[in-house]
Amino acid sequence: MPTTPSRCSAAGTVVKICGVSRPEDAICAAESGTDLIGIIFAKSSRQVSLPVAKQIASAVRSLRPPSSTVRKLDPNEYSNASDDRFVHAWFADHAKQVEAAEGPFIVGVFQNQPLEDILHIAQSVPLDIVQLHGDEPLSLTDQIPLPVIKAFHIDDEFDLESSGLSTPLHHAFILLDTKVKGADHQGGKGVSFDWNIAGSLVHNTGLPLIMAGGLTPSNVSKAIQVGTPWGVDVSSGVEQDAPPDEGGKKKDAIKIRQFVYNSKQQQQPQPS
Repeated sequence: MPTTPSRCSAAGTVVKICGVSRPEDAICAAESGTDLIGIIFAKSSRQVSLPVAKQIASAVRSLRPPSSTVRKLDPNEYSNASDDRFVHAWFADHAKQVEAAEGPFIVGVFQNQPLEDILHIAQSVPLDIVQLHGDEPLSLTDQIPLPVIKAFHIDDEFDLESSGLSTPLHHAFILLDTKVKGADHQGGKGVSFDWNIAGSLVHNTGLPLIMAGGLTPSNVSKAIQVGTPWGVDVSSGVEQDAPPDEGGKKKDAIKIRQFVYNSKQQQQPQPS
């Protein structure tokens, strides 16, 4: 049954390390205390093949209990979704699964890709969570049997009401990322948005949000203080400074550990 909303976690802010392209980077992230590990299947310099994704997933699953899982909750249990209490509960109950279970969980990142491709990859890897990082309609999430992180791209013209961000019974998690004008593909650009926008959304809606865009080990503490997110997401901010080789962009183990540590030191806001 739905529960009252909560954004508290004894383990601190939830952390997602995204753009992982090597099993060794995934292991480093997992051992550092990361909650979510993102593998990119969208067109990107961090895109990985299905065989490599399987290797990464296998490495991650070897480090967690076999029974550890996060499931897509039944919308029928939230029949009064027009009531704010049930809207909050829909998102909070999914968040609590991540907080309570021993992860990390494997997130596959897609951007405006065919449903058939998403479902095939999700089953083949297999994935725990799907992330839609493009302009996909919320209705697409209804056809995906896994919990979905839906990205919403933030700029000065962002409008909460028209975005569908707080619409329940579709996506399970809400991610805010910077909208980069002129970019063919959003995400992974290392560009921040105004963290006060996230803070205002949390204050006004009480929803657990994941904040991405330009985060680094050195600024994540401040970002959490200002934006008060439930979770933070990083990709370029924990990569090596050297040019990538043919194997894709490598993560920096020291930066990963620093990012996770600094994020976990910042406690999430208490429920109001």
